[in-house]
Amino acid sequence: MDPRWLQLASLGTLLTYGLFALDFEVRPENVAAIAVTAQVVQWLADTRQGRRWDPKSAAISTLSLSLLLLTNSVLVAALAAAFAIGSKSLLRVNVKHVFNPANL
Repeated sequence: MDPRWLQLASLGTLLTYGLFALDFEVRPENVAAIAVTAQVVQWLADTRQGRRWDPKSAAISTLSLSLLLLTNSVLVAALAAAFAIGSKSLLRVNVKHVFNPANL
């Protein structure tokens, strides 16, 4: 089993619980901007590098950024997602990305 499914479930549960039970101040429009930008940049990078598009990594970054990045600007949220996913595609060692892109 791909361990990213467990990571997605954990992060998704934490974000959902935080939004509804703990009143996290996460703006839905920022989450949407992060999600769309992350998936588009992931698709572009995968296509450019001849890899099959796999949305799981970008989804993990989406959830992580949604939890970690507090901003009132949709543009800042989208730029952070583009930077995180783009850097993952550029900073690689032996075809693996070096770090969790959302933590950059």
